[in-house]
Amino acid sequence: MNSLAAFSVILALQVPQHGRMIDAARRNGGKVTTSFNVSMPIADFDEVATKSDVIVRGTVGRVTTRLSNDGEWVVTDFEIIPVKVYKGTADVITAPGTTKPLVVERVGGTVMIDGLEITIHDSQYPETESLRQGEDVFLFLLRNGPTDFVFTCGPYGAYRIADHEVTAMTKHVAERRGDQPEVFEAFENRVQHLIRR
Repeated sequence: MNSLAAFSVILALQVPQHGRMIDAARRNGGKVTTSFNVSMPIADFDEVATKSDVIVRGTVGRVTTRLSNDGEWVVTDFEIIPVKVYKGTADVITAPGTTKPLVVERVGGTVMIDGLEITIHDSQYPETESLRQGEDVFLFLLRNGPTDFVFTCGPYGAYRIADHEVTAMTKHVAERRGDQPEVFEAFENRVQHLIRR
């Protein structure tokens, strides 16, 4: 079973026991929290780059937390304003010199709806390490719609750029994969080498 299928099975087993999140919050005095532990296999850099539909450097714009369309999940959407697309087209070029944002979705976050507080904690994405508006990021993405994406191999597909160094989005990923901070040019060269193969 691949990691995405395993992830989906785990999620499917977690929420149906209390139905739609809004209904669960109403039954629980206005607040519901669901937590789940997901242990994805370690995805190495080559695998992440090869599997990705789009590889992009960009700036995080709006960060929005909402209920999924089916009302079963809390998801966080990251608006990414592309600076450079390394692989794929991402359908972001609107005219020479201009781009439109793309949206990357992940499970987790807290949302308030009609006075109800609904939270999902996903162990892969600690809220303290979530991407923030204004951050410079380097993302490996799988297409989830025309301009909607998810991280390739979960948190293994997201990096931060700060002080000219690239680091994994979460400490857990860096520890499991053995990542060290890398100078941006060296990181970029590795990406370009992989996509030219």
